[in-house]
Amino acid sequence: MGYPTAKFLLDRWRPHIGEEILGGTNMAAPFGLLSVAEQATVLAEAMPMTKSEQAKFFGLSERIWFGHRRGEVSQAAAAQKIADQYRGSMFVFWSTAADKAVAAIREASDVLSMRDMLDLHYRAQVDELLAIDPEAVDLNALDAMEEDATLDYFGRTYSLAFYLSRLGRVRNAVVNRSQVLEDYLLLVDKLEQYLAGLPEDEPSVRALRFRIGWDRFMMKFETLSSDEKAGPEWSAELDRNQFFETVLEYNERIPCAWQYSWNALAFASMLEREELYAPLISRLLASKKFKDHEAIMAHPSFDSDFSNVVPWLRVQIAAE
Repeated sequence: MGYPTAKFLLDRWRPHIGEEILGGTNMAAPFGLLSVAEQATVLAEAMPMTKSEQAKFFGLSERIWFGHRRGEVSQAAAAQKIADQYRGSMFVFWSTAADKAVAAIREASDVLSMRDMLDLHYRAQVDELLAIDPEAVDLNALDAMEEDATLDYFGRTYSLAFYLSRLGRVRNAVVNRSQVLEDYLLLVDKLEQYLAGLPEDEPSVRALRFRIGWDRFMMKFETLSSDEKAGPEWSAELDRNQFFETVLEYNERIPCAWQYSWNALAFASMLEREELYAPLISRLLASKKFKDHEAIMAHPSFDSDFSNVVPWLRVQIAAE
């Protein structure tokens, strides 16, 4: 079986597609490897202009342009302008077919429906993609990738890894989770090999390196016992990889992506890292997802993982 085309993926999963939520914001247009907010932020950082000049350049009002950067606006036409400008101005090394495939996977509400399509063949795809030597792949050959998506080895690897990351989180007897997770980690290693050959300060590379590394941490976290999640080895691994610093910096650039600081706060709470509570919670409040400290505690996902941060939050609530 060849690489599924974007049209095939979209047609196959259309009945299961729901609204995409990023930072609690309904983004009208589906996005792929990088969100509209990430694309807008990368473009803004690359453009030595004021906000007004940037908005004029895109033919958008300043409010709409800045709203997209913050993930607060969901106008599909404006999002398309940003996406087109991103592809036309920035270093992009994956095809539009990969973007559409990832968007379809991201928006599929019933992840098991994807398994029916790929499960019989995904092992062959994993083997094929792992056999590719990243140094032999020309990531600048975007025109060729657009004509033939099978040449988009990075995009294919990313979309298959993303599919496995969703499938691996399904707690269902029909899924061999250990095999899925093993294959996922092998594909992530391959993705990091591709990125290692690219300039570290390239904006697209920085954004993707964060996304890939984040998912790896989350997948590993889900395999740990409660004691291991609060243990010194997990804490040391997070520090060794500058996990918290990276999350804080990323949310400073992309305020709407509140889920990163939310999960990092859970990590900090379980590890009783009180020095991290204030900076992480400040990112949550800056996302505009939460109006105050009380709203953080009232969120449905505020569970026992956050128990150690509760006293700190109550002090803040009393002072408000």
